[in-house]
Parts: sequence; structure tokens; C-alpha cells
Amino acid sequence: MRIYASATMLPSLRSLILPGILIETAVLSTLELVEIVYQNLPLDHAPLWDELVAGGAEIAEGLHKFWLLVVGSCIRLSTYTLIAFYLHSAS
Repeated sequence: MRIYASATMLPSLRSLILPGILIETAVLSTLELVEIVYQNLPLDHAPLWDELVAGGAEIAEGLHKFWLLVVGSCIRLSTYTLIAFYLHSAS
């Protein structure tokens, strides 16, 4: 019974992937824009830019870890779904 409960969660995870991809693209594009602007700033720029560039690597790494978790969860739930359908069709 637990397999069937996990299989019903799969569509809800799929509906989270597309918005997540859009958010990740927006965040990574903004971080890239910050780096481009930072390279063209004069030497006496505001310290905020230094903090933004330094924090950008941490944000990108956090997004990467998050997506590894999401993809792993989707693979696991897809496997459970296949097992559930196989068991259901075999009986």
C-alpha cells in the first residue's frame, strides 16, 4: 500500500520541476549579470558588489544541491510507480 501512496505524489513533484527550473534560470542569470557588471565597475565601487559576487558562488552551489535532491526524489518515485504498476498488472 505504501508504494501506491508514493506513486500518487509523482504528479505533484512534476508540477514543481518547471517553476523550479524557471526560478533557477532567473537566479543564475542574475548572478551572471552581477559578475559582468562587477568586472566593469571602477575600483572605488560600493562594498555591496563584493558581497554579491562572493555570495553568488554559495547560491549556485546551493541550487545545485537542491536539484540533485529533487532529481533523486523523482527517480525514486518513478521507480516506485513502475513497481506499483508491475505488481498491479501481475496480479
